[in-house]
Amino acid sequence: MAAAKGLDPDVFKSVPELIYETFESNAESYPEGYSITKRTLKVTTFFERHFPRKGDSKDEKVRKSVMLAAFCAFIAAGCMFIYNMYVMPAQQQALQSDIRTIFYEGDTSSSSSKNSNKPKKLNWNIIKKNSDIKGWVQLNNTQIDYPVLKCKSDNKDSQFYLTHNYLKQYTPRGFGAIFVDYRCKKGMNSKNVILHGHHMEDGSMFGDLMKYGRYSGNLGFYKKSPVIKLSTPKGGTKAYKIISVFKSNVNPAQGEYFDFYCANFKSKAQFMNYVYNLRIRSFFNCPVNVNENDKLLTLVTCSYEFNNFRTVVVARRCRKNESAAVDVSSATLNKNPVWPQCYYGRYRATRPTILTFKKAYKKGLIKWYDGSARLKGSEQLPTSLKETTEPTTSPEQVTQAPKPTQPPKKYFKVTVLKLNKHAKTVKKTKTVLEGKIIKLKTPKNFIYKGYKFTFKKWKVKGIKGKKFLSKKTKKLRIRSNIILSTVYKQAIDFKKPKPTKPAPKPTKPKNVKPTKPAETKPAEAQNAEEAEE
Repeated sequence: MAAAKGLDPDVFKSVPELIYETFESNAESYPEGYSITKRTLKVTTFFERHFPRKGDSKDEKVRKSVMLAAFCAFIAAGCMFIYNMYVMPAQQQALQSDIRTIFYEGDTSSSSSKNSNKPKKLNWNIIKKNSDIKGWVQLNNTQIDYPVLKCKSDNKDSQFYLTHNYLKQYTPRGFGAIFVDYRCKKGMNSKNVILHGHHMEDGSMFGDLMKYGRYSGNLGFYKKSPVIKLSTPKGGTKAYKIISVFKSNVNPAQGEYFDFYCANFKSKAQFMNYVYNLRIRSFFNCPVNVNENDKLLTLVTCSYEFNNFRTVVVARRCRKNESAAVDVSSATLNKNPVWPQCYYGRYRATRPTILTFKKAYKKGLIKWYDGSARLKGSEQLPTSLKETTEPTTSPEQVTQAPKPTQPPKKYFKVTVLKLNKHAKTVKKTKTVLEGKIIKLKTPKNFIYKGYKFTFKKWKVKGIKGKKFLSKKTKKLRIRSNIILSTVYKQAIDFKKPKPTKPAPKPTKPKNVKPTKPAETKPAEAQNAEEAEE
């Protein structure tokens, strides 16, 4: 009764009557009788539901086979993801930690240490692990603290440590190692030592170079890390002050190509023109002087602002008895650094004018040079892309360097369709050089036959992905044949008509004497005269 608490007791009394009535109605519906049969449901196992077996239909076997294949692919992809994102980076970090422990003689505190400026005992016995180890590079506030390697067999077609670690083990995900560019024929004694490192997502290798900036400079990070350290077994540890951080393309098809892969130079004038081009491209105005007697260190990694881009950090080696400190308080952002040509048209309209070092120096545009200004030789920049096989000639036989061939210029037609004040279409066509920027003048509004025509937007044909341009668009870069037509909003002019002026008063003619009217006699006198006659 406890379960029936709160219910009417008459309900329980009527239950037998309801059962009897239900039985009688069923007996009338089923005169031959009826009975209750037990139905059992067979419970299938996991393997019976997902693995093909005898007795399954053809469609069922196909369904189970596809499901099994998808499940196996999912498991394999998950294992590869875990291995590539966690297991392999952990293994590489462990390898780097091991060699750091040996190199710093048990002291693993490197770039993250507050006292990293203190000299440390460096153990060059790490060369026993691999004779290709030529140095060690380190940058504060980053993970850059690695051995530098150079393979003798490197060339323009293959560089060994691009895909191998310092133990010469192949790294399928491309961890590789920090290595010297093959163009550095003198190795660590080159005028410009170029080091390569992968851009890893976790910031390892040279991935932390992106902290200096992507599309603009990060001045705060530069002030924290303005110096790079490079150690060699014979030369000890040298400090390098950063003079330029810039973005560059390595594909000449993206526009003018600045070849920063230059390890040695033919003249002092060529070297200083190279430094000038580094600094006009830099995100920062670095407070570091440079002259023709300095040596450079360049760090290069992949960058993804555009296809085939590189982030490049260039530093100048500290001179004899020069302090490694940099007055970062006077560092500023470069308001208009030079980018590759593909950058312009999307983010900026015009590219800054590029001079040579001598021309810029004469105009007083260079304040970071502290040399003698007696620079001999040609300023023409070197290029490592020309892997020529021309026969050797003596200097007397060389008259003039061949001029680089330029691609033919392209011209496109620009057709503009406008409405004049009589609502008639006026067509104008002109030929424009590829890449040139034209100005779009906003058409004037006008009233014609009681209708007001208000300019709304431009309709454009010939530009992929665009059908209309806003009326605020003032400039347009031409890269194909295009047709521009005006789109007006037409509405009845509801302005009240202007009040008409009253008719002018008649004016008397000038220089005309008034005529006297003829005298008329009275009628009686006139009749008397007629009678006398």
